Amino acid sequence: MRALLPFVLLLAACNGGEVEPQVCDASAPRQTYVISALSFARRDAGVVDGFDLDGLDTAQGDPDGCGHADLVSPDGVPGIDNNFSALVPILESTEAVAAESLIAQSIASGELLITLTLGDVDNWVADDCVDLTVGRAEGVPLVGPDGVLLDHQTLAPHSTIASVSTMGAADDLQITGGDLAFNLPLDVLNAELDFEVSRGVFQLQKRYDGAITGVMGGMIPIRQIVEILERDDVNLQSFIPIVQATADVRGDSGTCDSLSLAFELEALPAWLAED
Repeated sequence: MRALLPFVLLLAACNGGEVEPQVCDASAPRQTYVISALSFARRDAGVVDGFDLDGLDTAQGDPDGCGHADLVSPDGVPGIDNNFSALVPILESTEAVAAESLIAQSIASGELLITLTLGDVDNWVADDCVDLTVGRAEGVPLVGPDGVLLDHQTLAPHSTIASVSTMGAADDLQITGGDLAFNLPLDVLNAELDFEVSRGVFQLQKRYDGAITGVMGGMIPIRQIVEILERDDVNLQSFIPIVQATADVRGDSGTCDSLSLAFELEALPAWLAED
């Protein structure tokens, strides 16, 4: 059960950012997708998927970056905040190595059904306004022989996590939030926890077969990760100093109390019962 820690962290990626929201065409057609695969964004020689969450490009030891050097995206964009990627090798050396298989199992069983509903998308390369609603669905989904969700199935909506209207960026559809912050309730090891999430960003590309791929990122307060590690039934207290040392983003208090992270995703077309 200790491998559920990364599962908790990945859900924190679903949140809004700090860009002033716009108002899109509410009557425009919408398309819902369900996330069918999630994996940690891994770094390689300072290159990793992620986002610039603080608007800074910091070097090692720079106090503005909480002492951590920012990374570079695969496209060569500097200032990337994804310090959770430094923890991935450590997690993989423990029982958390099974985390991604647990994520896949949770998706297939219906325990982790995250939906992305896009509205008013006129152009996947550059669009003046796009609606994004992030939600959760419930129920047992249909899966194929490989254990992966089937596309174009109807899901029962459970709740809305966040919604925002924003501009699409050139080259792909990069969706930032509208100063959204919220609590995400989760059951972790039979304990009800509310995770505070913020500065969420989604970068999505439409694939030839109608599915979408991309990256989602954001930040979560270090203290909430520590609360999990301190639990007797988790038994990972030895990781607390390591996690505390990875804080790389200043939260609302202005102190280095948050950890940036990013996950690669794949999502398939789906329908919500209310549609």
